[in-house]
Amino acid sequence: LDQAPLSTSCAAALLYNLSRITSVAEPETNAGGHLGEGTLQGIKLTSLETLHLNECMTMTAESREALAIMTEGAQKGWGRARKDSTMTIYTMLDNLRTPISHTLLNRWFLFPSMSLTILSARHQAVECLASSASSAVANALVSHLKGIKNIPRLVNTLQRGGTQLSMWKGLFAFCVKTLHIRACMAELDSAEDVPIVRKILAEFDTSQLQSIAESLDATIDWDQSAAERRFIVKAQIDPQLDKWRELYAGLPSLLLNIAQSLKASLDFEHSGQMNVAYFPQLGYLIALPFNQEVTTPEDMNVPADWTFHFASEISTYWKSPQMYDLDEHVGDVHSFIADREVELIHDLSVSIAEQGGMLIHIAEICAELDVLLSFAQAANIYGWIRPTMTDTGILDIKGGRHPLQELTVENFQPNDTLLYSGCGVGSDDSVEGQAPRRSVEILTGANGCGKSVYLKQVALIVFLSQIGSFVPAQSATIGVVDQILTRVQTRDSASRMQSSFMADLGQVSHALRNCTSRSLILLDEFGKGTLSNDGAALFSATIRHLLKQGTDCPRVLATTHFHDVFKRGCLPPELPYKASHMQIFLDESHLDAAQGSPSRPSTATSSMMPYALPTQDIKDSITFLYRVAPGHAQESHAAFCARACGIPRDVVERAQYVTHLAEEGELDTKEVPEDAMTVRRAQELQRKMRRFIEWDIEEDIRVWEQWEEAGGKGSPPLDVRGKLERISEGK
Repeated sequence: LDQAPLSTSCAAALLYNLSRITSVAEPETNAGGHLGEGTLQGIKLTSLETLHLNECMTMTAESREALAIMTEGAQKGWGRARKDSTMTIYTMLDNLRTPISHTLLNRWFLFPSMSLTILSARHQAVECLASSASSAVANALVSHLKGIKNIPRLVNTLQRGGTQLSMWKGLFAFCVKTLHIRACMAELDSAEDVPIVRKILAEFDTSQLQSIAESLDATIDWDQSAAERRFIVKAQIDPQLDKWRELYAGLPSLLLNIAQSLKASLDFEHSGQMNVAYFPQLGYLIALPFNQEVTTPEDMNVPADWTFHFASEISTYWKSPQMYDLDEHVGDVHSFIADREVELIHDLSVSIAEQGGMLIHIAEICAELDVLLSFAQAANIYGWIRPTMTDTGILDIKGGRHPLQELTVENFQPNDTLLYSGCGVGSDDSVEGQAPRRSVEILTGANGCGKSVYLKQVALIVFLSQIGSFVPAQSATIGVVDQILTRVQTRDSASRMQSSFMADLGQVSHALRNCTSRSLILLDEFGKGTLSNDGAALFSATIRHLLKQGTDCPRVLATTHFHDVFKRGCLPPELPYKASHMQIFLDESHLDAAQGSPSRPSTATSSMMPYALPTQDIKDSITFLYRVAPGHAQESHAAFCARACGIPRDVVERAQYVTHLAEEGELDTKEVPEDAMTVRRAQELQRKMRRFIEWDIEEDIRVWEQWEEAGGKGSPPLDVRGKLERISEGK
């Protein structure tokens, strides 16, 4: 209470509210065991557990959705109740068998662990279950986990006095399956040091589980119970119950003999049609049927000592002195049987309810095993590896891949990442024999070249490692992250009452105010929602602010198209950040043909897209390599992306021309034609004039004169007409 008064007060208010609404009705649940949309009444509070948030990595709901970790429904606990077709990390790993496993997986996703002990235990378990030597045992475990019901709910129903047959079947199957699970774990070779194996072998009480299973199987007649849809106790469990059942089984012949005896001793008009019937709780009655002459009980001439009880459509029912004797000496046998079965089931319920805590604890361990098996299955299917976790500030990923993106393409280009926390301005980032350590990496490159995918894949690898899963990489050494803070994707909503740019500012503000040296920050094209000058200034100021944190500088991955911030000194190379770009391949043959100029050297970071390049050359000149390399990219190649996305050719070419004028500082001095055909003709004439001006006519005249002095033998060295034609054709 002294350390967290607000949290404690909120918890007390929540518990008080739950106590008010409980014990009214059973909560609605779906097939996955999650609460449905119905009432929350009937929830029984069984235990309290403290969750230490300082041991958990935190993320906002927007970050989880932007990184495709979980949908909004999964984050709110809807689980499979509202499962859609959206592919997320959650759906990749949601290959679970037990209902409460989904609750545990949700918890691991919402609160990834920062404890190296917990993460080591999970990774060790996944490594053991994913190994080829354990494949047979893993498959057996999966089959045993299938069919396990929501045990906490069943135990809660049992403790409230429930007697549904499905409840007993679920408890019996659970005990049998958990015994098989423990036996499978005992068969794992060299797995004694795996924490989940030790936990199952130590905490699955085989004697108690076997005792419960044997008690249920010895007491309940499963086939007869299923046929009658109620709890039926087996024979030879209770002598008195067996005696009553024997008597009940002989009632038809007993009642027939009594009816024949009454017919012989009584002589009245309808005595020959008399029968004796037994009704539970009503006892034994004489039945006299109606006929054409007798249609009401008053029409029947019965002995005076008979008492009328009721009539049906075909018969009347009477109580005679002989029937009263049967009630006294034989009794209400069916009710006796039912009452005795209720007593026996109550005794069984009490004995099993005493073990409710143990059953729930074992079910929680089964849920943990189920989640770890799902992680192991994903590791084998997708080729993931075990990360190395450390409490240092390193983030070293070799051959990292985006776990979702690689499923949508035939070949995915892996990329490396190397960042260290605390390497801002003024920190000692030098290590002998190594490149300077950096905390901030700024990524540039063409539109659509994979920058955002690269940012997200790094965050997802960190996230997967801290929920205990393997990661998509060749190797990964990851210093534990306390927060993943993002400005990646803005989710517009009319209810938010703010623009996209304001939402971006809110995300960056949250990141700057809450980041620590152990945080990971993703900034994807921050500043693009306003004027380019203002956006570039905000971006560079944000990077400078993070670098000024010095030894508290977090690990930062940022992308931008504001190339001027590097040219104009906003982010000079002297600052301790890493400049990277996504490589592309430029086919110079198309560029040279378009420009009509000699070939020139080209690199992915220096080649300039000619502003007059025809659209067919645009499509053929650029190939995305999706590979991270050192250095800045100089162009975003927006024209290529525009044409690839179907923007009309005239629009793209006009945009290229305007961009060229802006880069040359001539936008205010030259008129921009409205007609795109005029723009293309002007560009074409400009290229021809450049070729004509570059023509060294004097040299050609000198060669011509030498040819004439030599007597004019052979072909003329100069064809003026042909030269002009070639220039005119742009060759």
